[in-house]
Amino acid sequence: MRPASLAMPDPDHSSEADRLAWTLLTIAADQSVRVLEALAVCLVNGAPHGQGEQVPARLPAAPVASELGRKLEVSGRIARRALRRSLADPPRGATAFHRIEATPEWSRDLPPVAIIGAFLFYKLPPASEASAAGEPHRRGR
Repeated sequence: MRPASLAMPDPDHSSEADRLAWTLLTIAADQSVRVLEALAVCLVNGAPHGQGEQVPARLPAAPVASELGRKLEVSGRIARRALRRSLADPPRGATAFHRIEATPEWSRDLPPVAIIGAFLFYKLPPASEASAAGEPHRRGR
């Protein structure tokens, strides 16, 4: 296995797995593997990053570079498995998520399909229904 690069991937020259691994770390570096797997599955299912939450341009400060490198390796393995669709689907087909302490407008009338770690997961209606209801548009695939 190659050592994890600590440089944030260039969107034009990096693999989808590398971008997904960094996205997982920026969203949930403080969470368990189980939560990272659920987020990865949800993102692969088509969710934008927390439905409107901005993904920070850099990671939160890690205690030491070796800890960040270890987390990046774990996130990379999770990302590759999610992209191969070889992970279980604990968020039950969810296509949107947010941290429990947040209450985004789009989530107010939707029941969560799963609560995993510090995140609530939702299945958004199809894009045509979402536009009519004023809900956020999902990232296309």
